[in-house]
Amino acid sequence: MVVALRLSPQHRKANMKTNTIMSEPARSLSYALMALRLTLGLFLLQWGVEKFVMPQSTAAVWGHYYGFDVSQTLGYLFGAVEVAIAGCLFLGVFRTVAYGAALALHAVSVLVSWRELLDPWGGPVNHLFIASVPVLGALIALFLLRHWDRGILDRRAERINPEEPRHQNA
Repeated sequence: MVVALRLSPQHRKANMKTNTIMSEPARSLSYALMALRLTLGLFLLQWGVEKFVMPQSTAAVWGHYYGFDVSQTLGYLFGAVEVAIAGCLFLGVFRTVAYGAALALHAVSVLVSWRELLDPWGGPVNHLFIASVPVLGALIALFLLRHWDRGILDRRAERINPEEPRHQNA
């Protein structure tokens, strides 16, 4: 794994120029990042779609956890933003902005649910809030490793012209 973490974007560009085969640790890192992108994108997509399917839930959550009353229109806007971020995660595009936005969005959600995290057996479903903590860890890891991530568009560009170094989208 140490080899994969030392494979900087500049080394990847050099490998593309010489058309060498990616090392096994680098390939594993690439697949791990893809797995994180897809699963975290699915996670965000579910919450974004919920804002359209159950708009009353958005208002209730914002009222309870954030202390704000939000309109249904604003709930739809939040849902659209979450769906857009999820799409960016699926494709691996706009990595710094999209991964950072996903991280910030989820970090705020974790922070406002601190009571449920500290008292997991205090309510009928509080113990499920702990699942938000490993998701936060996965989003942190994805953000920190964004420079080594290769999204779908990067992979396509590499297949079309493997000799031309790609531009970092991070």
